[in-house]
Amino acid sequence: MLVANPNNALLQKAGNRRGLPHVATQPASAAVRLGPYVLRTAPFNRGNEYVIRAVRADDPTGKLYDITVCPKPEQSANDKQSTTPSNNNPTTVCCPAACATTQILWLQSFFENELHVHRTLARHPCIIAAVDAFENDLFTFIVHEARDVDTDLLKCLTTQGALAEATARVVFIQLAGAIAHSHHRGVVHRDIKLPAIFINSTQKRAYLTGFSYATVLKDQASMLHDRRGSPAYVCPEMLQNKTYDGKAADVWSLAVVLYVMVSPCFLFYAVSLNKLLN
Repeated sequence: MLVANPNNALLQKAGNRRGLPHVATQPASAAVRLGPYVLRTAPFNRGNEYVIRAVRADDPTGKLYDITVCPKPEQSANDKQSTTPSNNNPTTVCCPAACATTQILWLQSFFENELHVHRTLARHPCIIAAVDAFENDLFTFIVHEARDVDTDLLKCLTTQGALAEATARVVFIQLAGAIAHSHHRGVVHRDIKLPAIFINSTQKRAYLTGFSYATVLKDQASMLHDRRGSPAYVCPEMLQNKTYDGKAADVWSLAVVLYVMVSPCFLFYAVSLNKLLN
């Protein structure tokens, strides 16, 4: 999922400035609220995200949700728009405040797109669905169905090395099933990568998430032209600015994931982005 990686200092700052409540410091009997949700845990790290487990205050069933904490770009009180001429050409210079505002709107568009995509997708056991989003001054919060996962696949491979072929086969079959389900519903993911795959190592269960770049096809034969995804995983047609088949692009990315699971090294690697693209 395309979110900034929060750190402890930022979480502390949020707790001190009405952004994120200090769950751990509340009495056991206190109901700590965050938007329409009642928190059940303090923020915990999962892969490259900070997550809070919660229930909806108006849901008597007690169904659990995972709230991903997405920090907004910081704006300084002194950030102002500058109109300093540059190269004898009087023009407006992009200021930090304007850039931060633009980035916030850009991130929000992806969150809204992910929610739209999940409304199109029917439930699948290997897809973590986004169901809600809300915000305050410091954060945007993305609400997903709760899943018992240990970490993301990238962190798993980094710490443990290559998966055994039998384990990789189980993970790959589950991911292929999730993608087949998405394609059947007319949704292409376009950003399949290791950090977008979460793992429950005990149950050997894989979950696909990160549908911010996904799109709903107009019809099953629709071709796409916009570039989306992460360079190490995308198909050659996308890198060459050619029209491409979104479903085939997903299959390519999934094949890259399979290769890394059993190697464990990337199929395509370079010391810089430009060299990787070439």
